[in-house]
Amino acid sequence: MTTTQSSNTESPEERSLNAVFDCLASSDRRRVLGILDEQAPNSLSRRELATRLVSSGHSDIAESDRDVQQASHVLYHTHLPKLEAAKLIVNDTDGKRIAITDHPVFDDERISAVIRSDSDTTSDSLAELFRALADGRRRTILDVLSHQLTPIYTDTLARELGAKEQGIAEAEVPADTVDEILAQLTHVHLPKLADTGLVEYDSGEQTVAYAGHPQLSVPWMHSMS
Repeated sequence: MTTTQSSNTESPEERSLNAVFDCLASSDRRRVLGILDEQAPNSLSRRELATRLVSSGHSDIAESDRDVQQASHVLYHTHLPKLEAAKLIVNDTDGKRIAITDHPVFDDERISAVIRSDSDTTSDSLAELFRALADGRRRTILDVLSHQLTPIYTDTLARELGAKEQGIAEAEVPADTVDEILAQLTHVHLPKLADTGLVEYDSGEQTVAYAGHPQLSVPWMHSMS
């Protein structure tokens, strides 16, 4: 059986973009980036960052030292490693100062607006959007569908995905590959994308169409690294 795209076969650029969107799916990590963006080009110590993070989350409550210590602990063990692995932040040589990077993703005005926003009203929607985008195949699905003027059948989508992922003509995609991709589409990817409102999926008719998202930028479907 022909192997279809998986996390093991994704390009470094695709894995890099997966990591970026995985980071952006967290409201806390978006807030960290927003704080560092406001401070740029200067850096912050982990305690300074923790203090501002606690303050931004509880604007009407004076933060306690215990709150700051707990936030610093979570930063050190959870958020900062992920952000650094995605190349969205950098630590100085002694690891005591943290700054935002000039990653190309920040050139996108919508990304910048997302991390600078103090509002939590769209937090759940953004989390779903970025989690959906943190997968190379789902971004390819959106790329394919965004070029269609009308809904297409899921088996047509499966064949086109197979062709794009393997770099071959659609007619050359093996039937077992189409079946494998189709199963993943109907059981995993399309329901996930439909839940976010990114696609309109009719499971009865087995058709799907691109719907878009008010905060989705088409270049996000491609590499920005």
